[in-house]
Amino acid sequence: MDYSSEIINNLCNLFTPQNLVQMSLAHKILVAVKGNKVLGTVRLKENAIFTVFVDPDYHHQGIGVKLMESIEKIAKERGYTEVGLGSSITAVRFYEKLGYIYTGDTHKDEYGLTFIMKKPL
Repeated sequence: MDYSSEIINNLCNLFTPQNLVQMSLAHKILVAVKGNKVLGTVRLKENAIFTVFVDPDYHHQGIGVKLMESIEKIAKERGYTEVGLGSSITAVRFYEKLGYIYTGDTHKDEYGLTFIMKKPL
């Protein structure tokens, strides 16, 4: 497991349905769904990508790739030449395969260790 239960609880408290609705008013959010089930999400604020989640039962099915390609396209259409994001340790390889480059890391008590990555568009 990448993160402690305390950090997971902090993230669950942050990404409540109510908070996601509020975020959607100021940020672009894409959601992958199948029927009534949410399979994945991604959020764009200016040229920063956040909230990249794919249901573990649906990993390795291309959902994350499609979400990332779609949000990168939106960032490029908005005139950005680079995007950045924070990654967990287990997602670093996923982002590297998509062309992201590790630029450093940060640690915050409420979020744990985060790997900072960037990609030119």
